[in-house]
Amino acid sequence: MEKKQKEKLKMVLVAQNDLLDGMLREQACIRKCVKDRVWDGLNSHMSCMEAYGAGFTNLDKHREKLVADILVLDDSEISDLLATVRSKLVRSRIENDSLKTYVKTAQDFVMGVIENCVPQARNTVYTRFGKVQRPAVSSVVVDTLL
Repeated sequence: MEKKQKEKLKMVLVAQNDLLDGMLREQACIRKCVKDRVWDGLNSHMSCMEAYGAGFTNLDKHREKLVADILVLDDSEISDLLATVRSKLVRSRIENDSLKTYVKTAQDFVMGVIENCVPQARNTVYTRFGKVQRPAVSSVVVDTLL
């Protein structure tokens, strides 16, 4: 019985490994699309990533059930596969974090530029005569690539 479970676990880990390879390829494509501002391509790659993520989640639930009944450390092949999956998960997390940092930095920069160019009417400003003064936009230049 345990031998069948070990074989099933190996198959699940190999499938997870293959899914992670696909996820890493898609993450690289997503990063390239964001940097090159190819938004149509970004949507298709994001859809693929969602499909990979759903498949990986299902496999991970199945793997957790199998691991609960087996001593994983006894089998070197399973341990090696598990280490490979974990290392790819770490690479994927690092790629996600770097992309998130890139997007956040770009977003903060754009928000700073917009706030400097287009004053917001957050605070009510009064003239020295007591009249409400609204900040007026003198000019705004928007690049068509935005």
